Amino acid sequence: MFFLILLTNTTLIGQNTQDYFLKIKQGYDLGVIQKTIKPDSTLSLSMTNSSFAAVMNQKPIYKFEKPFPNLNSAFLDLVYLITLDETATTTDIISRNEVQYLEIIEDDIQLADEPMPFAIVPNDYTDALFGGKNTSLDLIKAPLAWTISTGENVLVGVADTKVDLNHFDIPVIQEINQPITNTDKHGTGVVGMIAAKTNNGLGIASLAHNASIVSAPRLGDQAVYALPQIPGVKIINCSWQSTCTYNIALVCDGQIQDSKNLLKQ
Repeated sequence: MFFLILLTNTTLIGQNTQDYFLKIKQGYDLGVIQKTIKPDSTLSLSMTNSSFAAVMNQKPIYKFEKPFPNLNSAFLDLVYLITLDETATTTDIISRNEVQYLEIIEDDIQLADEPMPFAIVPNDYTDALFGGKNTSLDLIKAPLAWTISTGENVLVGVADTKVDLNHFDIPVIQEINQPITNTDKHGTGVVGMIAAKTNNGLGIASLAHNASIVSAPRLGDQAVYALPQIPGVKIINCSWQSTCTYNIALVCDGQIQDSKNLLKQ
């Protein structure tokens, strides 16, 4: 298993601070924001929405910026990284009409400074549908993670539809619960995002392209129970949902708990 660890330069501030993600609702774009640094190192904000600026300027604010300025995303254009004194109240921010949410960034999660120079960019890194850089991998800074690990010695279980084992971009995988036949491509797509062959000039780049895959092409609790019994499986991907009228959580609860126990071994 590998973890993405991002480091950032730290500005020394005398007070204890708290970082937040601020998401602004569609239609309430704050526009260009002017920032002035005051003698105590806090910021004074000026923006088109003077009412929102007035609320923010009542607080000891040390940072107010877009955390992902280089990504072309309508969603991320409305996300801001803000740093406040840890004693600052936030209820008046949360209650604003402009605000969709204000989320605390946990202390053990740090953002990399922007722009981040990518150390490894494979030749199939482009977006397969729209061209250009793969913004999904950019967002989670996958090339930086690849400098640490590309999934070596990781066995991922996939509970999904049958994977096309002859697909040009799918690695060799182990399949259980045979024989199963279907024409749904979802399982193939999921395995591709996890461990598609990367830097081969074809298809897409994947997050953990040196990981190994074991596929259980049978949805539901049977697959959830079967996968952790395969030696070495420590991660299970279940990207499916139930449309049944009964409580699937109650039906699967025993198998899921058993799976958790097996994964801990």
